[in-house]
Amino acid sequence: MCYVELHQKPRSKASLSDEYETPKEVFDMLCEEYNMHPDTDVCATDDNSKCSGYVSEEMDCLQHNFQYHDEGLWCNPPHSMTKEFAKKMRDSWEEWDIPIMMIMPANAVTTRYAQEYLKDAEIHPIYGRITFLVNKNPAPFPARNGYFVVIWRPKYKRDKDGYIIR
Repeated sequence: MCYVELHQKPRSKASLSDEYETPKEVFDMLCEEYNMHPDTDVCATDDNSKCSGYVSEEMDCLQHNFQYHDEGLWCNPPHSMTKEFAKKMRDSWEEWDIPIMMIMPANAVTTRYAQEYLKDAEIHPIYGRITFLVNKNPAPFPARNGYFVVIWRPKYKRDKDGYIIR
């Protein structure tokens, strides 16, 4: 198999930042389109969370136990740690059977590790380039990568109290 570098130009200093917020309209559109309604944003701050609850950098999502997050998780990971977050989300889905929706740059979805971590997920392209937010304002340019939404859906049906129906 042949692997080719997607971008030939060096990245700008701004593009190396992990501080890009998903616009609310993009989040809402994905929730509606894929019938996902997460209640916890796993990569957020009090200022940029898309959900009623969030896990901050200080809370360390990669060490967090998501057992009681039945409504689901939303993840726009720091790009420098996409692999680690993809593994954490897949492992949390596998262990707790919770719905998870994550966005990933297209060049991450096509990597070798993605074949392992995303094999049980739905993967859908997000058409067009996302203009992320920086300090609550649209970035000067749309993202250089295309994006995919990755969805892990629960394997089991649950009753109103959250217990698995067999």
